[in-house]
Amino acid sequence: MLNSLSTTMRASAPSQGTSGERQKAVRILAKSLFKDLLQQGYDEKQIVALATELISEVTNRIAADHVATATATAAAPPTARPRAETSPAVR
Repeated sequence: MLNSLSTTMRASAPSQGTSGERQKAVRILAKSLFKDLLQQGYDEKQIVALATELISEVTNRIAADHVATATATAAAPPTARPRAETSPAVR
């Protein structure tokens, strides 16, 4: 199953495609994966459980990236701000 999945991913994934081409490739990949899983004997509930786990993994990755970015931003030295010029009337 993994070999056919790899082949499907390479065949359907545009290297520098547009957003629409990428969405089409994802749909093709999802349908192919679904068919492969059914052929391997997985039922719909098991496929939904797999999809849920995939979403969980992506969500965790996004959250970790967000925390890392926030931590790096907080640890970075403040940027130099240009001094505000005062008008002659204020002096």
